[in-house]
Amino acid sequence: MLMWLFESPLIFSGLVGLGVVLYLTLMTYNIYLPTILLLGGVIGYSVYYAHTHCTCPVPVSVVMSQPTSPVTTTSMPVSVVASTPVSR
Repeated sequence: MLMWLFESPLIFSGLVGLGVVLYLTLMTYNIYLPTILLLGGVIGYSVYYAHTHCTCPVPVSVVMSQPTSPVTTTSMPVSVVASTPVSR
């Protein structure tokens, strides 16, 4: 059922990168396991929905690039704020 993930290296590497970013972000904020499972289910369903309802591979990459941009922008100020007391 999920063999289409491994057919395209772009989709597979995007999902792995998204999982790494989500894992690092959730470990930073100490979010509990049900929230991680809920986010994983929402992201997995959105990728599955985009794959089943779109014939061209371009919307899948567009859908995958949207969740990563808010995560990176929200995690950047946290690292800057966390690094300033340490440097003092």
